[in-house]
Amino acid sequence: MPIENITPDAFTLLLRVFNKLVANMPPVEQIKAELLKLKQSAIDSTELNSRQTDAIVARVDNYISGVYGNTKTAENLGHEKQEKTIPASNGKVK
Repeated sequence: MPIENITPDAFTLLLRVFNKLVANMPPVEQIKAELLKLKQSAIDSTELNSRQTDAIVARVDNYISGVYGNTKTAENLGHEKQEKTIPASNGKVK
């Protein structure tokens, strides 16, 4: 079955709606009503599990509060990685 013929699940559809709303990072005031509708749809959905609901709600809440898009990503953390060292045992065995 070609991928184009697969019907997306409710979680995928809600993520697509969210991503479309915030694609250009508009001011919260412009899309707040739509975000709140999306959040309520996730909460009311019987097709989402609790983790999926939490994922949609967190994205909406983070966008509204100004946190969304401002966190460090794995690419940005590359310079902060340090090699892990094993502490010396000083010859003592526990």
